[in-house]
Amino acid sequence: MKKEQIESKVKEVVAKCLPQVSPDRIAPESEFIALGIDSLAMSRIIAEIEDTFDIEVRISDILKLKTLADAVDYLEKRQAG
Repeated sequence: MKKEQIESKVKEVVAKCLPQVSPDRIAPESEFIALGIDSLAMSRIIAEIEDTFDIEVRISDILKLKTLADAVDYLEKRQAG
């Protein structure tokens, strides 16, 4: 999957879990916490990402996913690896 496709899917996941956030408002440098994502919402987002991309996000990696770009880079690496 191309980087642009991954980014689009992650935006969709975030918007699904946080209906008050439009995918158009989410830029690569957008920090999840600034979008209003708390720990409960983040757990829903991680679960959706795992389902969408058919991967398991390691607990040790969750705290590294602070922005959309972080999540996209992480998913790209996991797909390649």
